[in-house]
Amino acid sequence: MRETMDRLSGAQNRLRNASMVLLAALAVSVILILMKIRIPGLVLGTAAMVLYFGWVKWQSRKYSGQVTEANILHGLAADLEDPKYLGKKGLTVEELDQAAILPVQVEKGSLLIFQGFEGKLEGSRIRGWETTFRYRRGTGRTDVAFLSGTLLLCSCGNRTADPQDWVAIRRGLVNDHVAQDFLKEKSYTCRKTGNRIFDERFILAGRNQEEIPKTVMKELDILCGDLERIGAVRCQAGETMVFLDHRFYTDHVRVQQPLTEDLILHNPLPERDAIWGFFRFIQQGTEKEQDES
Repeated sequence: MRETMDRLSGAQNRLRNASMVLLAALAVSVILILMKIRIPGLVLGTAAMVLYFGWVKWQSRKYSGQVTEANILHGLAADLEDPKYLGKKGLTVEELDQAAILPVQVEKGSLLIFQGFEGKLEGSRIRGWETTFRYRRGTGRTDVAFLSGTLLLCSCGNRTADPQDWVAIRRGLVNDHVAQDFLKEKSYTCRKTGNRIFDERFILAGRNQEEIPKTVMKELDILCGDLERIGAVRCQAGETMVFLDHRFYTDHVRVQQPLTEDLILHNPLPERDAIWGFFRFIQQGTEKEQDES
């Protein structure tokens, strides 16, 4: 952590010093122009502006990205073992479509992922991305819409025999006819939970005849009730996914912003702990439920 702070502080100081020198050069150029020493003043001012809006702005974006990466690894993924930064890698549109959590148009360019990360949570592989993906809401060429938010995925290889295979989608996240077409295409069958409040807020559908365990429904109800941004939850053999609608965990970091350990160590995703807990439960609780039955 100390090495990371020293590296970021060095980059921040270099940018601040370069900005001050270029702004000073710009001020000198104005003075020269006012003193009617126009050509040297114009040359100096133009060079200062080119360097500022070219090199300094580019380096500022790079610095912001470095701080964001550090926050993801030391803040968001602090509870994970061996956290790694994935950036724009780790998920394809074909994999998202096969996961069957939400409708997606399987075409080149229809999925954008950013600020990806991965790590291990008690033996399970955790991955996450900020994402935007396109889906069709009609048959016309322009009948497309977009979903944006955070996608979190937990993979656990020792649950390959788990009979659970279901999805819960928040009503209104996509148009009703889009949701129904998606569920039909993916061979889902809608189910009622008996929980009026949950059924009014979410569509629950399964792909097999197995009943969803009551303990799982209880945890799902708590998760969806506590987290307003839950857009969809998907559970199948060895894999659990959560999509948070319009929730993002990164932001632009200005060079002028104080660089502190709190900035790097804070958790930028308020829903993280609840979702990690749900992942743990699906990994461990369902196995216990099966043993008891």
